[in-house]
Amino acid sequence: MKTIIKTTALALICACGATSLAAAPVCSQFASPDTMPKKYRKLAPVINNAADGWIITQDQLLQTFEVNDTVTYLIDEITAEFQKRDILLALLVAPPRPAIAGQDVLDNGQPVTNDYNAEQAATSYSNMVAQLQTTAVVIPDLAKVALSTADMRDAYYFKRDTHWTPLGAARSIEALSLTVANKHPALFATAGQAQAQLLADGPSLVERGSLSDMTKATCEIQLAPEEAAIPLYENASNDLLGDSDDKPRIALAGSSFSNRYKKDFYRVADALAGAFDAEVQNFSVSGGGSIGAIESIVLDGTLKAGDYDMVVWEMPYTDWKNPESFLRQLLGALRFDSQSPTAQSKSLDQSGKVTLEGFDAAPNMVLIHTPNGQAQRMKLDVKSLSGEKETINLVRKSHIPADRRADIWAISLAGKFDNKIASVALRYDPEETVEGANIMLSN
Repeated sequence: MKTIIKTTALALICACGATSLAAAPVCSQFASPDTMPKKYRKLAPVINNAADGWIITQDQLLQTFEVNDTVTYLIDEITAEFQKRDILLALLVAPPRPAIAGQDVLDNGQPVTNDYNAEQAATSYSNMVAQLQTTAVVIPDLAKVALSTADMRDAYYFKRDTHWTPLGAARSIEALSLTVANKHPALFATAGQAQAQLLADGPSLVERGSLSDMTKATCEIQLAPEEAAIPLYENASNDLLGDSDDKPRIALAGSSFSNRYKKDFYRVADALAGAFDAEVQNFSVSGGGSIGAIESIVLDGTLKAGDYDMVVWEMPYTDWKNPESFLRQLLGALRFDSQSPTAQSKSLDQSGKVTLEGFDAAPNMVLIHTPNGQAQRMKLDVKSLSGEKETINLVRKSHIPADRRADIWAISLAGKFDNKIASVALRYDPEETVEGANIMLSN
């Protein structure tokens, strides 16, 4: 059945007063940062075309996704920590939106000068998935899902919002279900079997579009919202966390893709429940970043052995930048033990930097205690015995609810510089720390 997504290209063209479909921009001010409101300047120039309705900002034009051996090592270590809790870890990374839109959309948009190669981006994404599939984590190739048919390609993402549609989410979850069935056939009895259906008179949702908000703020043009059909599963009445004790349990820890408008707007948890015939609890946090949601439920003890059969860690491809940093932060959280012995410690003073060095044995973890839980960004400079230096960027977004923010940051140094570490220096904003904040090293 053909996907139901109502587009409003004609409305866009009329709003722009265009006479030529090929050349008409949605908003002429998108061409330069100088003509954009300050809030949106970093997103310019914005690729847009009134004929097809697509709006694509610069931060989405990522082309390279392949990872190095350190990343695959850390993914394996993280997955092993979940296995110790008898939990399967699944990773769901939404594919590059410009690649799904297609080269024609990019080449026909305004401005016309861009060097993005949609095919190369999709290939690079798939290469990254193939690399991670050599580890113990379960990860499907969602670019193959989105590019499987012309209809799916057109319906996977909204054109004036950065998120997937309910259909894109459902087909992605079904690909995950099939991957789990192939790798772990005994875990979910019905995995890989269910497929959601689109009914002609079925439910739909209306997405106003964050990129439409940008258009309104920049050009004072109000674009029509997009309507998208909501696919349904036969077992929809038993979708979410309920009274059944015999169904497998899944924890969903994701981004705005799973927590849009502070709710599961795109029905990701519904899709998980339908595709796996499972009870699902959604811990996702809109604006929580790559690990905000999953780190919080690790540190607060939610993911205890036996409580969940699988954790689905969802993130958009735009968060797949400098993965080593957030992977070390997540691995540290998983390995954190409040009873771990401390090798060295120092208080965080008002200088904004503290250094620990002269180790008897190389540290394997850095613990940072920030009692008020308000610290959001810090940098950890790790120096090897041979003089090499690398920085681990620590991020904890303000969107994480206050009652879910831990006062401990735990960063794993496993395998860093082959464990030949000479010093660790923490750079931080002294305004975000309070009396009692300190840094500790653990062996």
